[in-house]
Amino acid sequence: LRNFVYSLMWLPDDRQGWIVPAVCAGVRLVRTAGPDVILATSPPHSVQVVGLLMALLTGLPLVSDFRDPWIGNPGTPDFIRTGPTRRIHEMLEAQVVDRSTRITTTTRSHAEVLVRRRPDSRNKIRVMPNGFDPYAFQGMPTYPLDPQRFTITYAGSFYHTRTPLPLLEALAMLRDQERVETGDVRLNFLGDCEFAGTDSVREMARRLGLEDTLSLPGRVPYQEALQLSLIHI
Repeated sequence: LRNFVYSLMWLPDDRQGWIVPAVCAGVRLVRTAGPDVILATSPPHSVQVVGLLMALLTGLPLVSDFRDPWIGNPGTPDFIRTGPTRRIHEMLEAQVVDRSTRITTTTRSHAEVLVRRRPDSRNKIRVMPNGFDPYAFQGMPTYPLDPQRFTITYAGSFYHTRTPLPLLEALAMLRDQERVETGDVRLNFLGDCEFAGTDSVREMARRLGLEDTLSLPGRVPYQEALQLSLIHI
């Protein structure tokens, strides 16, 4: 019963509280700006509900972009997975897919899953893999800042089940086997990387004797993150 109550608070996700004000603001914007199309990109999947409602209210074509799966996403917390709410999620996804003029996904496997669930959607689904803007790298150095030190740079966050612990343990094992000197290695974790779930990343490194190998500068400007990634290749 408790899980069912929790699951109702995640329809379609934990951002549901902004759906109504977002639809109201969106409809006003349609009237003043006169757009040609509505683009909804998710997660959070409440954005898809906003896009669906706006399309129904305004009659504008809807383009739905799924950067991650809605149904069966491994990042969905276990405590909100119930049979009734899954069926509601499936119904909402079907409504979005059916109403959309075009649908984009980042992987072919996700596109195939959507087609299996809604066969009529095959001709309007396009796969657009994640990429990068080559112009963002123009003029940046590509030489190593410290050729004597092997540096691994990770930019992002440790969300869902992601954790740097296997990497830290592997480095500690190589050190113990005297195959690597930790002074020759540097780990740069840029962004919200202080914690992996509830576990302190600094404490992980301290327990393994790698605190001097780890750098946690926090969030840095985008261009600086690109440069830190490039100069250590």
